[in-house]
Amino acid sequence: MGILFDGLIRKTASGLIDPVEHKVGRTVHRFWVTDTDREQYYDILGGAPQIVSEDEKPSAHASRNAPTCRPQVTLVPPQRTVNWSDPKHWDAARLPCRYCGTSTNLRDMQRRPSCKVCHEEHQSA
Repeated sequence: MGILFDGLIRKTASGLIDPVEHKVGRTVHRFWVTDTDREQYYDILGGAPQIVSEDEKPSAHASRNAPTCRPQVTLVPPQRTVNWSDPKHWDAARLPCRYCGTSTNLRDMQRRPSCKVCHEEHQSA
């Protein structure tokens, strides 16, 4: 019995299923197996296969696009600066800055009154 797609995603994310690539000539076969099956497969081969360089030219029938089944992680650093030109950081009511007490129309990310200079000084600290 096979595994449904949602189950495959959950089990891959939890580490219960691992991708395996088997190269025959210029053709690469990709499988998703349990870690026990992967180890048994590697034992049959006599060890884990060598990692193929990404620079290797794909066959004439292969797509030049990266396989979508490989996890691709992009780390995005948290945004620490405020785009003060964005209208959501402006309010018609002038309130005292939460840092220095001077009157300001500007609001920080949590909509609290804050001078631009004061906010950036306290964010870098």
